[in-house]
Amino acid sequence: MTSSTEDALGNELQLSSARMMELAELASRLIVERIDSLSTEPAWCGGTRAELEAIMREDPPEEGRLPEQVLERAAREILPVAARVDHPRFFAFVPSSPTWPSVLADYMAAGHNVFQGTWLGASGPSQLEVVVIDWFRDWIGYPTTAGGLFTSGGSAASLDAFVAAREAAGAPDCASVYM
Repeated sequence: MTSSTEDALGNELQLSSARMMELAELASRLIVERIDSLSTEPAWCGGTRAELEAIMREDPPEEGRLPEQVLERAAREILPVAARVDHPRFFAFVPSSPTWPSVLADYMAAGHNVFQGTWLGASGPSQLEVVVIDWFRDWIGYPTTAGGLFTSGGSAASLDAFVAAREAAGAPDCASVYM
């Protein structure tokens, strides 16, 4: 019989299903604890480079660490040292989707490791994007010839809009953008 340390740090690159569930439950608990404490914490809890060097600078470990230790440290010492864009009093930048369903959707997307850059790589998720874009098109009242795509945020959306405007102008080689 192996110890939990041997099981966690063994030479296997793949964890057992039971071990994956244990770690997923720990990660979920840590995230829920963070969400539950948002209203009592500051909206921003960053630090200077010098402060963070003193806390985080260390030599690379010679041996692996238990995943629980890594998750706990990340949740308690690293990830909180940032702007909390899902905080009820955070009004800067474009906030994320701080709802639990969006957290779960990101978890599912990461777990499936989908590359959605091509139809070949992700035809199911790509078709879902087409369907949802069509819903928006219909709600807005655009013609059936209208289409679109989802982007990761405002910067990518702005770049897409600039390219579309340049092409629509009819002289893409002579276009200028002033910001």
